[in-house]
Amino acid sequence: MLAFTCKKCGTRSSHAISKQAYTSGTILITCPGCKNRHLIADHLKIFSDKRITLEEILKAKGEDVSSSTEDLVFEEIPDKLKNIIGGYAKDAPESYRKNVENDGNLKHIEGEASDQKDLKKD
Repeated sequence: MLAFTCKKCGTRSSHAISKQAYTSGTILITCPGCKNRHLIADHLKIFSDKRITLEEILKAKGEDVSSSTEDLVFEEIPDKLKNIIGGYAKDAPESYRKNVENDGNLKHIEGEASDQKDLKKD
């Protein structure tokens, strides 16, 4: 999951992206507020002569990417991901937190680039 705030219009949004797309493809995300397109990754070299990721783009601008679940907000999680990672949100309803406590199969994928860590089943 990737969550970010558009610098052009200030809209906060979250999006589900696959690890394969982020590590091997090109990802553009359209802001739901202003319809501006944000380049997230370009491994197909469509926009640059070299492969580039969000981490590298932000690092060049002196900014950081958070990969912690500590700032995960339940309402920002897309509905299709709430059952998977919703329990990790600081404001998750009790029923979602119990799912996380009872499911020892969820684990963090280290090294993922997003505002939140991606989670997967073993």
